[in-house]
Amino acid sequence: MFCYFRVLHKYAVFSGRAGRAELWCGLGGNILLVFAVMFLEAGLGLSLGEQPGALTGAVILALMPPWVAVCVRRLHDMGLDGWHIFHPVSNMQMPFLAGDSGENMYGPPPGSDGGGVK
Repeated sequence: MFCYFRVLHKYAVFSGRAGRAELWCGLGGNILLVFAVMFLEAGLGLSLGEQPGALTGAVILALMPPWVAVCVRRLHDMGLDGWHIFHPVSNMQMPFLAGDSGENMYGPPPGSDGGGVK
C-alpha cells in the first residue's frame, strides 16, 4: 500500500519515468479505493440503485490525474512520448513490456533516483 501513496504523491507529475510496479500499484490502489467508496456509498444508501452515486464519481474524477500521469511516465520508461497514451496498442503493451534498461531521454530508470517504485 506504501507504493500507492508514492503514486498519489506524484499527483500530476508527467515528467520522468515509472516502472511496471508503479503502474500496477496505481491500478490496484485505484480499483480498491473506488470499490471501497462504492460499498460505503451503498451501505449508507447514497447509491442510485445499481449505479454508483456522486461520491464514487467524485473519487473517480479525483483519481484521473494521477492515473494519467503514471501512464505517461510509464510510456516514458518505454522510450515513447506521452502522446502515445491515445494509441490503443501502446496502452495494451504498457503494463507488460519492460522499459529501457539504461537512461533514456526522459531520465534515469525508475528506482535509480530513490523516488520511484522498484
